[in-house]
Amino acid sequence: MARLSRPSLAAVATQSQEDLDYDVQKWIDAARDSVAASPGQINAAIRQLLDGDMDRATMEAVLRALTADSMYLTSTAEEFNQLTNDLEAATKGTELLREALAQADVETDLARKEAEDAQKYANQAREATVSAGGFAAAEAVHPSKPREFKGTKFDGKSKNLDRFLNRLELDFRLYRDGFPTDEFKVAYAITGLGEKPAYWVQQFYRKDPKNVLKRWEAFRKELTDHYEDPDLLANQRACSTMEGTSWTTFLSSTQL
Repeated sequence: MARLSRPSLAAVATQSQEDLDYDVQKWIDAARDSVAASPGQINAAIRQLLDGDMDRATMEAVLRALTADSMYLTSTAEEFNQLTNDLEAATKGTELLREALAQADVETDLARKEAEDAQKYANQAREATVSAGGFAAAEAVHPSKPREFKGTKFDGKSKNLDRFLNRLELDFRLYRDGFPTDEFKVAYAITGLGEKPAYWVQQFYRKDPKNVLKRWEAFRKELTDHYEDPDLLANQRACSTMEGTSWTTFLSSTQL
């Protein structure tokens, strides 16, 4: 019997299924299911084969076992290669996913910081608005300083007193927010006094038992009592009495 060399066995063991004939493939498939040789048995059979002491039946059994093992190894190697490729693809996918997650973390941190900054600026703007609104409301309710009279100042002459007082009352009605208290009204009126009336009002800064500087009606009365012309007042009253009365009746009532 011809002696088989090791390269011949290796060629048979590594031959792929695609190169086999149908009958050979069928025989190999049967060998997979029927042969269960241990490494020791295969080693002994190979040794007999190499020494030329193996009969045909033993040689066929050895070929079956070697073929089955080689095909199993080939199939296992293919599965291992596929598994390796899948693992490499999964590893690459994992790396890409890790990079995407890292980028997402960076973008999330930036978005969080932008949101925090926006909230900070919004809070500052809200505080500024509240402060400004509160200050404006306080100014509207209680101005920091009284208005200054812009009309013709009262010069102390009786004939100009009514015009001055009427102008004050008009301003008080038109600009109510500017005169929240009587003190603001009195202060406004004082800014409209000429030199002599301004000198007259100084007495109330020194002594003011009637609270003239804090009560508008009290200030108006003091100003009127001091600067109003008694004769003019009498004439005004007389004119008021004359309305609807004949001259004869009026003269009769005034005769001594």
